[in-house]
Amino acid sequence: MRSSSSSARSSRDPTATDDITGRRAPPTPVSLREYGGRDRLGEPLTQAAPWPIVPRTALLDSLGAGVTATPPRSQLLVGPSGTGKTALAQAVAARADKDGRVVVPIVGVAELRSVSLGAMAAALGSDGDRSLDERVHDLIRRVGMAARHHLLVVDDAPLLDDVSAGVVYQLIRVFGVPAVLTARDSHEPGDILERLLREDAVARVEVAGLDMRETELAVRRRLGGRLNPDTLQRVWTRTQGNPLFLRELVERAVRAGTVHRTESGIAFDEGASVTTDASIDRRLDSLGPELAALARLIALTQPVPLRSIAESAHARHLDQLIESSVVLHTHEGIRISHPLFAEAVLRRALPEQLSESRLAAVALLREIGDDSSRLRALRLELDEGEHSDPAELAWAAAIARSLGDHAGSVEFSRRALANGAEDESTRWHLAAALSALGRLDDADAAFAEAWAHLGDSHDRRAWGISLNGDHLAFHRHDPEAALALAEQHVGMLPAALHEALGPELATWGIIAGHQAAVDSSSRFDDESPPQLLVRSAMASVLRNAMGGADNASGDSVDVLGRMAKRFGVLDPLAGAMETIGRVLALISDERAGEAWDLVQNQRLGPVNDAAGMWSFSLGNFCHYSGRPEEGLEYADLAIQQLHWRDLSGVLGAAMVLKAFFLIQLRQRAAAEEILETLKPAQRREPRAALLLAELTAWDLAERGRTAEAAATVLAAGRRAVTSGYAVGGALTMSLGIRIGEAAQVVAALEECAQAVEGRSALANDLRDLARATADGDPRTAVAIAPRLVDAAMPPTALDALLIVRDAAMRAEDRRLVDLTVATLRPLCEQGPWISREYEPILSKRQLEVAALAAKRLSSREIALQLGVSVRTIDNHLAHVYRRLGVSDRRELRGALGETPRLSG
Repeated sequence: MRSSSSSARSSRDPTATDDITGRRAPPTPVSLREYGGRDRLGEPLTQAAPWPIVPRTALLDSLGAGVTATPPRSQLLVGPSGTGKTALAQAVAARADKDGRVVVPIVGVAELRSVSLGAMAAALGSDGDRSLDERVHDLIRRVGMAARHHLLVVDDAPLLDDVSAGVVYQLIRVFGVPAVLTARDSHEPGDILERLLREDAVARVEVAGLDMRETELAVRRRLGGRLNPDTLQRVWTRTQGNPLFLRELVERAVRAGTVHRTESGIAFDEGASVTTDASIDRRLDSLGPELAALARLIALTQPVPLRSIAESAHARHLDQLIESSVVLHTHEGIRISHPLFAEAVLRRALPEQLSESRLAAVALLREIGDDSSRLRALRLELDEGEHSDPAELAWAAAIARSLGDHAGSVEFSRRALANGAEDESTRWHLAAALSALGRLDDADAAFAEAWAHLGDSHDRRAWGISLNGDHLAFHRHDPEAALALAEQHVGMLPAALHEALGPELATWGIIAGHQAAVDSSSRFDDESPPQLLVRSAMASVLRNAMGGADNASGDSVDVLGRMAKRFGVLDPLAGAMETIGRVLALISDERAGEAWDLVQNQRLGPVNDAAGMWSFSLGNFCHYSGRPEEGLEYADLAIQQLHWRDLSGVLGAAMVLKAFFLIQLRQRAAAEEILETLKPAQRREPRAALLLAELTAWDLAERGRTAEAAATVLAAGRRAVTSGYAVGGALTMSLGIRIGEAAQVVAALEECAQAVEGRSALANDLRDLARATADGDPRTAVAIAPRLVDAAMPPTALDALLIVRDAAMRAEDRRLVDLTVATLRPLCEQGPWISREYEPILSKRQLEVAALAAKRLSSREIALQLGVSVRTIDNHLAHVYRRLGVSDRRELRGALGETPRLSG
């Protein structure tokens, strides 16, 4: 959509300006003959120039400034049909394209609103070698990772299907991708737009019609001369500046031959006033039955691959539709040129015509054959009232839920049951999907119905315990009810199935406050029901990784991989739990950078139920690495996402995390307000309980009550170890090191390291750091500090170093600690606990100069490398020598040689 600017402004038309697309407007001709008309008074004009785009420069500049600002401000254009919202969005896109940005088109269509990702078909393209999920993942990866180099253009945003809307929300809210969205004021905005507006993530811009001057300019450019004042007044009054209506009115006059020149300007008889929809109908009236049938087919299947039309009986009519501007041939396929035309094409069809078109669309979509097309075909069959195969509907219910389309799963499940589906799993999919949507009363009723139809299947009973138990424990926040449900049914199960439920039963027990939780160990038998195996493995992954049991986690991850290969996606969180196990294992192994990248990569994947979990994980990284301001953003986002989907019960922990950041940022009242809303079960959830203990301890230490603070994290940490969360407990108890109470927690940290049998480098180093801090051992603390930085815990390392510095007896030990602190301090946004006013011995620039000098670079070479004067370098070196107590570069190399991350 790149456009080139034309040459300089025409000297014949001093009013010519840049038009809405950013292109120089063509000169207004003096003679109608230049546009194929006639220049004699009273003669009709039979041909004229193409319809111009009216410049609305001020509005366009404002929109462009918004999407290119830092940070970008997405724009939502709202107004009646035909006011030029789409043209404005396309104009912003044209400017963005000219500036080198990649434009991502997304179009909402009413007929496809119930089809997952139907609105994104153009952006996703078609690739027979890759699944729809892979294409969504690739799109979000490409766009999200280069947000400022892209622009989303979302036409008719209220008509997006839920999954497409979720992708748009994720790109705008999570990644900050700038966007221009359009919405007709006659449409309800929908949940996603409401949320974007409520969160102030988009600016609402009311798009009115053209004023009289703009109306006159549009008609003048179209007809090649100024309008007769009476005609102008009449036209503007009738159209109220609606560009689409104006265009249809003028074009109708041209076709009717009523445009003529008078002494006072061009005049025409526009006929009776019509509505915008009627004007579109008049355009479509000229198509004829065969062209209209093809337009309907395209409207129902768009964007449809060109080859699919070219190989059909309609091929000979395609060029005519393109020439009429009703249809466009774009890089992603054939589509209707404007949403208004797509809706009108379908609305004006007779029932039998629409029925015929739907059946043709079904055949075409099934011929295309991918999962997305198969679902769209099924939707059209349902709209047509066809008696759909209940097995096909049951398939759709399962696949929709596995992909996180819970609303679609609910509808397909109900239709499958209404059509006599025999697969009992459909009732369970319905209940679980309702629970995920937050429709808890409906979910309770659906679970009751599923139990009533259970029969004698042990496999289904075990799966039902898992699904219904999660609903009760995590969505109803009633883990006791989950345990009671399990107790009611597990006695009827074979030992193998009872054992498979072990990890979930243990988690519910911990949340319920049962210290002696059910044994969470699990041996995975591939002969067990695949859905149950997956859910058991998911629970094991999280518990084993939090406990540092890397080998057990590996078994669980292997199960998830095998089940995915054999049966496809069986649970919306299966892939996410496999990844979270790897993330926690990386953290336990002090490879936090890799873990951070892995989580960020997951956020680029298709929108799914794990979105809140990833945001919470990033907030946790910020928590332990001392970045409260950044962490607060992730915690806020996590809470929003978890209110949408929280299938693993992490909402309470995210709320505590946000409160913790607020406490650190001196916003106590806001933090207390959040904590007051926590339910008892949310407070007992393992992740939330540990964070809550840290928050309480932090607050106590701020008030000088460090012994009480240490006792708080000690108690919580020991409970975590008993429950199988040894590494999580170690992280919480490490706060005791920071507040100067290492002696209180060192024994418990030793218990953590023993509990994971040496498999967690992080647990080992926290134990050793606590011992070094308690013993006043600076050199051990300095040796451990870089490894804690690798574990994303620089504040813990810094606080320990400052404590042991005070205990150091030798000057060279204090210098070593000072240099290490100076090196690590820039990594923390949050100051060290012990002395927030601590001034590092050397500044960042002085450290840089010292390191280069130690590498035998001369002052002149250092000056050239850093772009400063030699005198500045010499001044820095003099300060370095004085602060470190050295006299030359040889001694400097010796001093720096012992310092982690500066030597070599």
